[in-house]
Amino acid sequence: MNLNTRTQILLVSHFAFKDEGKGEVFPQNIRNFLLDKVGKLTYIDHPFPEANFPASQMTIYKEGVKNYQLTSPKIKLPTLILFIYQLFVTVFFIIIKPVKYDLCIACDNLSLVAAFLLKKIGLIERIVYYTVDYRYLFIHIHRTFLFRK
Repeated sequence: MNLNTRTQILLVSHFAFKDEGKGEVFPQNIRNFLLDKVGKLTYIDHPFPEANFPASQMTIYKEGVKNYQLTSPKIKLPTLILFIYQLFVTVFFIIIKPVKYDLCIACDNLSLVAAFLLKKIGLIERIVYYTVDYRYLFIHIHRTFLFRK
C-alpha cells in the first residue's frame, strides 16, 4: 500500500503513559511517523487502568494538522468493564464521524476486536495488527486476522 495524500488511516491503541510532548513513546511515535505521509489520520487512544490520563480520545489530523478532537467522559471502572466500555467508545467515535478507511492499525488485542467490528460494517478496508508483545495473541485471532485480506 502506498501512502499518499488520499490515504485515510485509523490508528487505535491503548496507553499507560500519554506523552503530550514529542510523542517518542509507543504508539504516539507511529502517529508522528504517519502524520505527514497520509491525507487523513484518525488516532483513537484509550487509557489502561493505571494511565496518567483517564479518558479516551479521538483526534483527527488532515494533512498533518490537528483538525478535530473528541474526549470521552473521564470515568473509573473495574478493568474488565473498562475494556468493554472502550470497545464501544471506539466504535462510537468512528460511527459519529463515518469515513471509509483504507487501513486500520490496531496496536493491541482490544483494538483489534474493535477494528474487526468496524471492518465487518464496511468502514475499514484492511487491518494491520501491530503490537510490541505477541504473548497474548490467541491462535484463533492469529489465523483469522493476520493472514486475511
